Amino acid sequence: MKDDTDRPINTYGMDPADFQKYLFKREESYLNTEKEDAYFKRPPSSSSSSGRSTPKPLEKDIPVSNGYVMTRILRGVSLYVALISIALMCLITHSFISRPQDNSCQTATVWPSYARFLDFDNRYTRFADRYTLYLYREKSVYGSDKPTGVPVLFVPGNAGSYKQVRAFAAQAAHVYAEVLAEDPEGTLDSGKRELDFFAVDFNEDFSAFHGQTLLNQAEYVNDAINYILSLYQTTRKTSDNPKDESLPLPTSVIILGHSMGGIVGQAVFSLKNYVEGSINTLVTLAAPHAMAPLPFDRQIVEFYEAIKSYWLNSFLLPTEENSLRDTLLVSIAGGGLDTNIVPEYSAVTAFAPPSNALSVFTSGIPYVWAEIDHQAMAWCENFRRVLIRGLFAIVDARQPTGTVSLSERKRLLSHTYIQGSSLENDLTQISGSPGSYQNLECANTVVHDTKPGTAFMLDDFGRSKTKQHVYPIPTFPDTFEYFELLTSYPIDTADSKVKVLACHLDPKTVTSLPELNRSESGEPLPVICELLRDAITLIPASTTDTDTPYSGKVFYNYKLSAQRLQDYHLILINDDLNEPNDHFLVADFANKSSDPILINKSQSQLFRHGVNFSFNTSNSLSKKFQFLGMQNSLLAYKIKLSYELHDGIEVQTTFTPMLKQSLESPFETKFYVNLTEAEISLHGISPFMEYFGKESEKSLVMEFITNPLVYKKIHVSLLPDFYASAGRLLMRYRTLLGSFPIVVVAFAAYCQFRYFHYGSTFLNMNTALEIFVRRGLMKLLVFVSVLSLITSYSTSRISTALPDDADPDTSWRVSAAMVLNSFWKQNHLLFGLQSPQFWILAPILTFMFVGLVVACVFIFSIIIHFLSYVYGFCFRLRNSSMKGLMQSFLLCIKTMYVCLKKRDISLLTNADFRKYDTSEALLNVIYANPSLAYTYGRRDFQTRIISNIILLSIVMTVVPFQIAYVILLAMQSMTTAKSLFLARGCSRSSHHQQKLWSFFNFSLTVTFLMLLLAPIDFPVLLVWARNISTHWYIPFPTHHNFFSIIPFMIMTEILRKGKLLPRLTDAEFYSNNLLLFLLAFYSLIYGAEKPYLIHNVVGAYFFWLIFLYAKNYFVKQPKRS
Repeated sequence: MKDDTDRPINTYGMDPADFQKYLFKREESYLNTEKEDAYFKRPPSSSSSSGRSTPKPLEKDIPVSNGYVMTRILRGVSLYVALISIALMCLITHSFISRPQDNSCQTATVWPSYARFLDFDNRYTRFADRYTLYLYREKSVYGSDKPTGVPVLFVPGNAGSYKQVRAFAAQAAHVYAEVLAEDPEGTLDSGKRELDFFAVDFNEDFSAFHGQTLLNQAEYVNDAINYILSLYQTTRKTSDNPKDESLPLPTSVIILGHSMGGIVGQAVFSLKNYVEGSINTLVTLAAPHAMAPLPFDRQIVEFYEAIKSYWLNSFLLPTEENSLRDTLLVSIAGGGLDTNIVPEYSAVTAFAPPSNALSVFTSGIPYVWAEIDHQAMAWCENFRRVLIRGLFAIVDARQPTGTVSLSERKRLLSHTYIQGSSLENDLTQISGSPGSYQNLECANTVVHDTKPGTAFMLDDFGRSKTKQHVYPIPTFPDTFEYFELLTSYPIDTADSKVKVLACHLDPKTVTSLPELNRSESGEPLPVICELLRDAITLIPASTTDTDTPYSGKVFYNYKLSAQRLQDYHLILINDDLNEPNDHFLVADFANKSSDPILINKSQSQLFRHGVNFSFNTSNSLSKKFQFLGMQNSLLAYKIKLSYELHDGIEVQTTFTPMLKQSLESPFETKFYVNLTEAEISLHGISPFMEYFGKESEKSLVMEFITNPLVYKKIHVSLLPDFYASAGRLLMRYRTLLGSFPIVVVAFAAYCQFRYFHYGSTFLNMNTALEIFVRRGLMKLLVFVSVLSLITSYSTSRISTALPDDADPDTSWRVSAAMVLNSFWKQNHLLFGLQSPQFWILAPILTFMFVGLVVACVFIFSIIIHFLSYVYGFCFRLRNSSMKGLMQSFLLCIKTMYVCLKKRDISLLTNADFRKYDTSEALLNVIYANPSLAYTYGRRDFQTRIISNIILLSIVMTVVPFQIAYVILLAMQSMTTAKSLFLARGCSRSSHHQQKLWSFFNFSLTVTFLMLLLAPIDFPVLLVWARNISTHWYIPFPTHHNFFSIIPFMIMTEILRKGKLLPRLTDAEFYSNNLLLFLLAFYSLIYGAEKPYLIHNVVGAYFFWLIFLYAKNYFVKQPKRS
């Protein structure tokens, strides 16, 4: 075995003789610049052009001796800020995950089969190799494999599967089979046909992260629609049903889109391959129409803007020029259980008028009456039943469009998804209200005396001999405002045993109502009665046994205005039940207005103190209160109710008090049954969203429904719920978690450059944050508070001064015109606060983000320390042997004396020099010559140049720049770890210790700034990796940007050379401060709307740093005196 002294010297690619000469030359240059390096230990001279001769008193408390920056007086303030912020973040997170999680959904049972269209190939679409088209058929229902009905195309969402169509298609198959079996002729003659569910397979693409993927999917959907419509040219002629041959060929399909599939469906109208009229109904489930869930990709933001602009401008055109004039957009949101998107983002009022749009929440849909999470929207049993009933209601295969007219579609879907109808009703009776003759048997008829303001109740159905109850409609002078009835028995079906009819007298037999009582013949008296089914609304049952509105029991609310009843003479309640039961009926002719009572409390007043009030039932079934201060979705409240009963009356078990809360725009309804205490929240005005509508539609309306014959007075206590409100911040401000830290780091970097400019070392990031917290945090909090107030009061704010009785479409057009004419959208700036009363949220969120950055920097520093230990272990392992390690210990004394005290490496003999191949000896040379650690031989330099050129060329042609960015981030992290290893191992008496620590601190700042950009770039990496895994090479045109990666590549290479940033002149120092402030300002203002541009802004700042390096290298700097 050879002795270690004979081992080859590690010359880093250089000849041994040249390497030794290089060491001597580097040592001489360091000795010559020792005086210049002394400026680390002194402040700038009094003749500085900046006018600053000495630092501020606070700066004097930061000694820079021995290369360490100590902040003994300032120590601990940033720590407390971090602890408070972490506690606040934990509170918000815990509140978010602790919100009510009741999910009423049951899994649907299906027997699926999917038929793939192999003929839909490259002749029809350029995406045939990537996407596929399927037709669903339910095996448990007999039917033809050929599509002969009305086409429905299901579009899955982000990472969604085409198999999610099975729940809806199976339900549609079962419903049609049942209806067809009950009334074949009536079903076919009314134009009802089975729904042919098609589904597109997008290979579970991550469409929520990439705009180009959305565009490709939308183009494919248009191609699929054209292909689907072409199928019916042959299938209708070969159908088993002879009546299908007489039907016109379909010219449009119904789109059913889940999540981002709804956005794809909305986008197809604006593409060149869209055939006008090929889609007339678009139903979206939990689709984020208002904003992209993660706007980290430029294309996805531009994609959203293009869609909204197309729809908005189309509806502002004259009707004959509007290509969307016959299109109905229905948006169904899941509510608070949806953690994938903000529920308010499902609103469509920002680009579609009320005549062509309908927005509802599942919490208000009859038979659902519950919030549904994002994925459950595709399989929830209760929800799919009602959804399919709505689609069948608008189907009419006798029309080429396959559906009824636009106004009829809007009315039928509103009736199904808002008012409701008994499931026993067949599909042809949903909208019908046939007239009929009803004979009044005098022996079994009782004419009740009715007075306005007096309630009555029937609870003896099936037990009383009286089968017909007549309630004359009050006439002048006894006026009333409306008639309201509530019953537990289904009254909207044709075969109902209990009927509530509005009747008018037959002029041929009875000319006045009193003749009913004076009839002596005993023969039945005919009257003309109607079931006004459109006035019946289904609400959840509220009994002593129900805890949730989705228990399955239903109440029927029948409400008719006095104007509606002016052509009728009486209300007839017909009881045909023969067996006793527990059903009840309560009704009254109310003599008070149905308009809600205004609670004129502002948002700040309600959230500080709440409100307490009481009201008498006054023989009225319901009482409405409109809270003008309850508009914002960020706030939650607690409501408590207490009751006073009438004397001698016991609590009714079959009907307990309930609360109905509602918003008009977007239409949201929630029910609280058997109410004593509940949490109140709403999905109204939300940060970063545009609001279209009248002022009267903003506020929350609470309707208390009680039995006035049981309850005399109700006491209401509404108090703010701070804990629940905290949880509502997480979903709405999660985007700022990726953009706001840039603001904090920019201000911390300003502190670092400021001290570095005035003679200190380059401060550690933790120290810089400490200084910023003590000196700049309060200023930042004041700044964001003032700025939030300014944006809230901005003249560009969208608000209308139209009266409450203005036409909805007119009101929408005025608001839309104001949006197009506004210079900027103030609700997209800063924290998106649209009310000045919420200004306090701006400093609170800012404080929390600053503390979180302090904590993240501390954690990141720990990670870098760990990497430095790993690097040190690998360094010693690579450059040492067991024998060499023992020899290095013996050489340590001589090495330290020669290299660190005498500062003359020439005193070492050749044999001693050769022994520096051991790790410890090599480290001693590096400590004497710090730049040696970053020195590469010519071969290494050439290799790195070639590798960078190859990487850059691949980025420009094949892979997105985010791939190269991740590689550069890893390299920069190792450079930082390496610099920490050298700085930490260097002796405190070393002359170059301060440079080593300054370089590490600067490198750490650059690395952490690059790390903060990673979340913005990460979603695109997911899309790219997914495409590679499926062997699909989708173009990334916006991600092959040369200027998006080159500044980071050059900066990384400079730092790998161990080059510390040179001292700045006063002009450069102020220019650097300006750029840092611009970086912070952009991240603060546009961080939520366009965070993807932060990457380019940081890249521009890196170009500035590269310029400073180049200026120092190419331009000869004046010597310091």
